[in-house]
Amino acid sequence: MKRRRRWSRSRIWDRTYPNSPLVKYSLARLYVQTNNLNQALAAVDQVVKLSPYFVDAVLLQAELHLKNGDAQSVVDSLSGLVKQSPGLLRAELTLAEAYRALGRLDEATALVREQIKRSPQNAASYFLLGVILQQQNKVTEAREALEKAAQLAPDNLSSLQQLIDLDIASKNYAAGHRRVDEVLQKQSNSALGYYLRGKTLLCRGKV
Repeated sequence: MKRRRRWSRSRIWDRTYPNSPLVKYSLARLYVQTNNLNQALAAVDQVVKLSPYFVDAVLLQAELHLKNGDAQSVVDSLSGLVKQSPGLLRAELTLAEAYRALGRLDEATALVREQIKRSPQNAASYFLLGVILQQQNKVTEAREALEKAAQLAPDNLSSLQQLIDLDIASKNYAAGHRRVDEVLQKQSNSALGYYLRGKTLLCRGKV
């Protein structure tokens, strides 16, 4: 009911103020919340045309382009923003993801490392660095980054999942089992935890 009222208000405002960046941005956010990503992108494109320096809109546009697989558009829109305004975490991580998608791994790594220097307690940066380093076959460094991400955000299971995959790849099944136990201790009904336990056992040849 609340969301329906928000939709109704947003559409009325959009008709009343057709050139308002704020109204169109609110509409784009509603489209994202309901997973209408193409409509969200169309709405936020209008916002950026009306107000090119609306940073939140530029970032949302970039994130939607990335979800649509258009990494080059992300680089085109965010490269200048990141240079002009260093320290915008969301922009830097999105740009690094775009570099990664384009195979520009050295640029992605350099950008994330710079971000970590400024914000050394941000788990998302270490997680992304770990993922990129895996693509570069730098397994030891990747493991260190993912361990740091897991330490900073122990309730986020993504880092543990990546570490378990590294344990399996290196045939260190005992370490993998210990990590699975950590997942299940944190979330005893975790479907991901049981999936990872089954995966580890399967790879070890015990099922």
